[in-house]
Amino acid sequence: MKLNKDISIFTKAENVWKDKDWKKIILFLLVMTLVSVTFNILIIKNGGKIEENIPYAVV
Repeated sequence: MKLNKDISIFTKAENVWKDKDWKKIILFLLVMTLVSVTFNILIIKNGGKIEENIPYAVV
């Protein structure tokens, strides 16, 4: 009886990871990280001045 409960817990965990919502969340976080890193590199290369290197509309 206990073995069946353990197996059901694992199958529920697998179903959660197969869900597409997790993939969307992870993809969103990766995209936001990439955007953040890109802007930080541009700002650091420009000496901390945001206005001259990055357009106001983007910021």
